[in-house]
Amino acid sequence: MRHSWDKKKLRQMISIAWQEMGWTRDQYEAWLLHVHNAELVDDRPRLSSLSLPQLMKAYADLERRGFRPKRAAGQQQAARKRPIIRKLNRLWLLLHANGQVHDGSEAAMQQWVVNNRKLRAFKWASMRQLSDAVEALKDWCLRSGAELDAKGHVVFPDQREAG
Repeated sequence: MRHSWDKKKLRQMISIAWQEMGWTRDQYEAWLLHVHNAELVDDRPRLSSLSLPQLMKAYADLERRGFRPKRAAGQQQAARKRPIIRKLNRLWLLLHANGQVHDGSEAAMQQWVVNNRKLRAFKWASMRQLSDAVEALKDWCLRSGAELDAKGHVVFPDQREAG
């Protein structure tokens, strides 16, 4: 197994897995008892009786049976934001390279977005707010002498000649 989880996390993932796989409680308990030798507590097999190696084997068994963990909502949203954040960074670095901003760091760009979009924190920015920030940076670039190339990318004249 490629995960490095502790017992608590493995128990959580196993509990989620059997429910998402559509198993009944009876099916789950039979699987725990007969396949993974869980101890009986109050006449029922308990996941908490399994050791860490047993939990790892049980989780790997669920993955072999077709369980695929879903990303948390926050992770999915962060993954969707990555391309637009790269675009923000690219525009910010263009402005920095052309002397329009003093600090070319990602932290400085994020702070600019927070201030410009009137946010409490960058991590809470919506896709719409990030998109608006991209447009604001593009406008800033254009006011600073940049142009749009054939693909619609912002380029400063001295960069076009170098490329």
